[in-house]
Amino acid sequence: TQLGVAFVGMDQSAKARGCFERSLALSPRQPALWSNYGAVLLPSGDAEGALQAFHQALQLQPNLIPARRNACLALYSLGREAEVEALMPPSSDRCVLQSQALMERGDQEKATEAYREAIRLLDLRKDPGSQNSPKEFSKEGAHRALLAAKERLEGGGVPFFLLAGTLLGVVREG
Repeated sequence: TQLGVAFVGMDQSAKARGCFERSLALSPRQPALWSNYGAVLLPSGDAEGALQAFHQALQLQPNLIPARRNACLALYSLGREAEVEALMPPSSDRCVLQSQALMERGDQEKATEAYREAIRLLDLRKDPGSQNSPKEFSKEGAHRALLAAKERLEGGGVPFFLLAGTLLGVVREG
């Protein structure tokens, strides 16, 4: 498992995939393995295989949030938006996932709309479906971070799927 994660970190997805497949053959009841395996399949273009892996992880551990979030991304990638609500209630988290998937499809206008909705929902008192902790959020800080992210995206510096997680981390902590 650790070797597979290391290969992911070194952008060697084929080797990571092989490691996770071997690990799953030995320990098929490990939800984290299934989740990691799906996380390797999804960016390689196998959204259907990734979704199956995430579902397997969720059958073994229904509260595994990374598997749930990534299953939503896989569903968005497959154009199966209607199925997302069964996995994740409307929330800022879901809007961010939708924005990521739209950005990967090249629909920047709709991705921006979804991201704006995520910012609007960041007020936790109005967003009971959020997976976020009850820390104070700053809408101004989120807006500044989003503008900075937009500049980076337009410059082609960072893939959006990496930036979204980083952006939420910045907003949560700072």
